Amino acid sequence: MHMMILKYTTMTVVVTFHTLLFFALLIILSIATLSAFAHVKADNFGFTAELIRRDSPNSPFYNALEAAATRSTNASQHYDARIGRFNLMSDSYYASQSELNFSKGNYLIKISVGTPPAEILALADITGDLTWLPCKTCQDCTKDGFTFFPSESSTYTSAACESYQCQITNGAVCQTKMCIYLCGPLPQQRSSCTNKGLVAMDTISFHSSSGQALSYPNTNFICGTFIDNWHYIGAGIVGLGRGLFSMTSQMKHLINGTFSQCLVPYSSKQSSKINFGLKGVVSGEGVVSTPIADDGESGAYFLFLEAMSVGGNRVANNFYSAPKSNIYIDWRTTFTSLPHDFYENVEAEVRKAINLTPINYNNERKLSLCYKSESDHDFDAPPITMHFTNADVQLSPLNTFVRMDWNVVCFAFLDGTFNATKRITHAVYGSWQQMNFIVGYDLKSSTVSFKQADCTLY
Repeated sequence: MHMMILKYTTMTVVVTFHTLLFFALLIILSIATLSAFAHVKADNFGFTAELIRRDSPNSPFYNALEAAATRSTNASQHYDARIGRFNLMSDSYYASQSELNFSKGNYLIKISVGTPPAEILALADITGDLTWLPCKTCQDCTKDGFTFFPSESSTYTSAACESYQCQITNGAVCQTKMCIYLCGPLPQQRSSCTNKGLVAMDTISFHSSSGQALSYPNTNFICGTFIDNWHYIGAGIVGLGRGLFSMTSQMKHLINGTFSQCLVPYSSKQSSKINFGLKGVVSGEGVVSTPIADDGESGAYFLFLEAMSVGGNRVANNFYSAPKSNIYIDWRTTFTSLPHDFYENVEAEVRKAINLTPINYNNERKLSLCYKSESDHDFDAPPITMHFTNADVQLSPLNTFVRMDWNVVCFAFLDGTFNATKRITHAVYGSWQQMNFIVGYDLKSSTVSFKQADCTLY
């Protein structure tokens, strides 16, 4: 009896020892992991990545034979499709998720996915909640550029139907015991859905041009499982909006909820920059900040535009606005669009400020106010200021006029009517008006900041 008790006691001690050792190792690994993340923040973690404009020399889609004026034309013609998708339904969040093959997008970003990492070139979407990557599940598929093969990644997992990720992803449904994303949560979206994918997780890394690169494990994204109607510019979409599953929200604690971009002029051959963490802080003389509106579930950065000034004349906002929001920031819309009546009032002030006679220019180019000008020196553009709440952003002539031909310049704002029966209810702050500005996003304080800068030197 004594021997059995001793044996039992000894065995109990051994089991307890191994159990304690196991948990001790877990604690050490956890502390090491947490210490690594703490080290990242303590060291003022920040990094810079490139934003590659789709039609720039740094883009694989660059067409060297396409003239600069043609690129401006293409940018303005793309406006209808881009604006229309945000106004077809009452909830702009759902509309922004419903069409994934419109992509004539302006800026691309390089990321890596999986272990070992596979390089992906994706559209950077400042309005998007989701990251969507094209995946192939077949074993013998040809590797055609920027495509991710989940079977080759040791860290890839798909979300279970009962998982948190599946339950709260708008548009996700459980089919054949798999969590599938079907374009959007509304029945009319699913019935016509052509793009779908699995809700998945894997390590995603940004390619850094400055600072320590970020590799973020267990990142949520949509893994596209088929090729039909695959018209992405690049090979995916990286969502940088405010939604729960955007990349910026998922890595919020690492970057302290801060990032910024600086878009170079179209004439520059350099890439633009996007900065995260400490490098994304916008500070110093000349910084102005405006609150981000809480616009329900929408992932876009909505602001409130109170007025615009042309010279010394202030044109007050006279268009529809939800509570505290009437304009959102976008990179894929090139020229800022304004609701029809407000645009007409602003254009009238521009006409009065310019002592030249407007010319009739190809209306298909969407920019309706144009002038003859053979040189920037013979054209005197009036000063124009965007009056956001608590933030007056004074634009330069670079932001307000665009040379459409060697002897033609046009007012770089668009009338928001995109067909005869529908008009936009929100203005859109396009990328042209953001050139040579550092635009910073602070998810903790819910503000967007603006500061003039030479982005070619930034």
